[in-house]
Amino acid sequence: MTPDELHRIQVSLKGAFIASAEDVSEDLGLDFDWILPEALKYGEERGAELIGKTWLDGALVDNPDAKWAITDWTRERSNEMLQEALKTGRSYQDFSSRLEDSGLFSDARADLVARNEIALAMAGGKAASYREADVDYVVIVDGDFDDECQARNGTIVALEDWEDEPYLHPNCTADARPATQSELAEAGLIDTEEQEAA
Repeated sequence: MTPDELHRIQVSLKGAFIASAEDVSEDLGLDFDWILPEALKYGEERGAELIGKTWLDGALVDNPDAKWAITDWTRERSNEMLQEALKTGRSYQDFSSRLEDSGLFSDARADLVARNEIALAMAGGKAASYREADVDYVVIVDGDFDDECQARNGTIVALEDWEDEPYLHPNCTADARPATQSELAEAGLIDTEEQEAA
């Protein structure tokens, strides 16, 4: 893989991260100046994972646990299609259809790649916005499609826990929103007097 090819992957992931972070930042009344460094970091790290590499002391090295790696040809073609989708604002469904038509993946694999990579980048942007706004806890909003998701729906978790695992499984539709002071007090995560003073 050439440095230019890796750069293209990183730029694609950075774009999805920024789009999500800007939306949430606007809702939270945050300035946008913090977003670019966070997005660059996400793009570098996730881009490296997708090509079977990791950053070690500033150098890009082979990842001994390269569970995200795909073959060079498949990766290059997928990345070209992802870049086009992000630049033109295509939905993940459209991106998935294009992957299916390309013959690179089975229908199920194409949908999985499209949905999950874009969703992970967007969850990363949202989590970074919450962190920037000093949000410590979020409420998980999830569907009732399976027992795992149903059990997690409505739970309050630390932001870093949600950031580490925004989705429980491929094609998960989970989301998170900041927990309110009253929700935190009810869950015993803050003192009731502290909540009344806020």
